[in-house]
Amino acid sequence: MLLLLLTMPIEAAPVDYVTQVQPLFTQHCVQCHGAAKQKAGLKLETGRQAVKGSVNGPVVLAKNSAASPLIHALHGDGDAGQMPPKGPLAVEDIKLIARWIDEGAMVPTSDVVAKHWAFEKPKQAAVPAGVHPIDHFLSLERQKKGITAAPPAEDRVLVRRLHLDLTGLPPKPEDLHSVDYDSCLDVLLASSQYGERWGRHFLDIWRYSDWYGYGAEVRNSQKHIWHWRDYVVESLNGNTPYDRMIREMLAADELAPLDAKTLRATGYLARSYYKFNRNVWLDDIVEHTGKAFLGITLNCCRCHDHMYDPLSQVEYFRFRAIFEPHQIRGEAAYPRVFDADLNAVTLLFERGDDKRPVKDKPLAPGVPAAINPAAFAPLRIVLPIAAAHPTLQDAVRNDLIERSRAALKAAKTEPRQRAALMALQAVQAKLNADRARYAK
Repeated sequence: MLLLLLTMPIEAAPVDYVTQVQPLFTQHCVQCHGAAKQKAGLKLETGRQAVKGSVNGPVVLAKNSAASPLIHALHGDGDAGQMPPKGPLAVEDIKLIARWIDEGAMVPTSDVVAKHWAFEKPKQAAVPAGVHPIDHFLSLERQKKGITAAPPAEDRVLVRRLHLDLTGLPPKPEDLHSVDYDSCLDVLLASSQYGERWGRHFLDIWRYSDWYGYGAEVRNSQKHIWHWRDYVVESLNGNTPYDRMIREMLAADELAPLDAKTLRATGYLARSYYKFNRNVWLDDIVEHTGKAFLGITLNCCRCHDHMYDPLSQVEYFRFRAIFEPHQIRGEAAYPRVFDADLNAVTLLFERGDDKRPVKDKPLAPGVPAAINPAAFAPLRIVLPIAAAHPTLQDAVRNDLIERSRAALKAAKTEPRQRAALMALQAVQAKLNADRARYAK
């Protein structure tokens, strides 16, 4: 009897889609049949999508793997050719998928696309009343790891930590004699060193850099870009909300077109200037706006759809189209941007090569659907005439005249003085002509 049992065939357990089939689709197929790209309209992120099929019809025929187009594609003998294109799956893997189909192509009732946590809306975690959230979450992690918290530090140690954390500078000896933690906190937050210390972290992320070039020629960034640096420091010291800072850095020319202090914020965009290739300039803006404000590597999509995130090459260039019209203006001492050409066209580049634009398919501005599934609708706004012609603004006029006067005062030789005087007169004439022509 025992020998008979040992020689009887053992029936294989049913194929589990989630643990056996879906990982194969995820590893080999979703790059071309996933969120970012759906060749032939086929998506293979879930079993239901696989069963639904493509624009050409079903690719999975339940209980009939021999007639299923998916299996023919995996063998390379169907109308679609060899799938995946980079090479066939292992024979055992194809047999596993075929067996799943022959068993009825069953999928779980909860068969949905798992959205990456980075694209999920954050949920407010519960925190016990009377407990600081940071203390609460640190306590939970210490409990998980069996770590005991250190005893509370004495006031002198806390004051030293405050100084180093908020200003990056050690306290003076006399500061340690005043150990009122709350008053020390208020003083440090109100100090200019607070914005200088924390502004450095933001400016590292936002790629602050002085200009460079050849002689007086600007090839990268802009002269006087330090005005943007000061904007960041002053904004932090003035408790400017972070979301407002982002909006001003991206669009102060529309939000506050006549406010010189706010216009400095667009130095963020002016920083990316590159003289020899505007595509390099715009590539930098797209890449670092994505990294700095969205936490995603949009630049991966310049040449192809993203391999992992739900971001497509088309979405990359639609995002670029938001910035396409802008140019840099430098009438005053601070560099800032403005919309120079509202009719500027954005074209997709094949494989990211700017020498191979797809000219018959211009792209409208937009943001990736994974970030904002709602329709993106840019608004056309009307700006005052002085926004288009800054020399009508008193602040710009005064700055240009003062710089010309300073150059005249600094001239040491008679030829230089004559040249500087002519330059001052030319500036004054240009300003008067602009006012006569454009002022109403």
